[in-house]
Amino acid sequence: MSWFEGFAGAGDPGAGRSRDRRPGRGRRRPTGGRREERRRPAPSRPPGARPEGGPPTPADHPRYVWDRGVRLLAEAGRCPRCGVPQRRCAFARAAGLLRWLLERAGPGEHHLVCSVLLPDATLSASLGVEPAASSGGRAYGEEEAAVFCAVLAAGLVSGASGGLVLRTAEEPPRQSVRGWRLTAGRLLPLSEAQVFAAYCTDPTSGEPLPPEPDVDYRASPRPPTGACPGRREEATPG
Repeated sequence: MSWFEGFAGAGDPGAGRSRDRRPGRGRRRPTGGRREERRRPAPSRPPGARPEGGPPTPADHPRYVWDRGVRLLAEAGRCPRCGVPQRRCAFARAAGLLRWLLERAGPGEHHLVCSVLLPDATLSASLGVEPAASSGGRAYGEEEAAVFCAVLAAGLVSGASGGLVLRTAEEPPRQSVRGWRLTAGRLLPLSEAQVFAAYCTDPTSGEPLPPEPDVDYRASPRPPTGACPGRREEATPG
């Protein structure tokens, strides 16, 4: 398995030359202002989830991804540093990384994909982010964001391989792509050459693919570690 299979072809519209998919048009939440800075507990279930005992859910359905991610976090127990259940600690850390990504995404419409390669399945979630005309910030679907953070949190806790892609629609028709590799519970930035290799290599045959037209493959900034800072009294000197 190639090192970049954790994110190339895992839901990003350009990976593997799959057909472009527009982000969901559900209820949007602006990212600007004080309200978004408050930490909220991880929701127990995404809105609109089917009742228990319903028909089987496909593995790529958001409900399945949410349930599997939350179950993995619950099975992880408590964070060894702060003592808080991982379903809260890891979810909060994932939400912090998402905020960091959006702060550095720049102008334009953004499409993020996070994938985690578990031993028996691949968890993948996407998030569409658009400019919020009313507030001057950004808007995205709350349900999409919850599932996205659950997948990222599962990767932070499990230490499984995976990746994260940020595709930005800039001045039409230009787009840019940046990526991070998820390994050992950390997001590691990819260089321009690594992002190019991930998108211009067939993941099955290993043969080179032509670059996408009007797409710039860019180096990615180094994110925070995403590690738990520990208890407040441990982080405060004296």
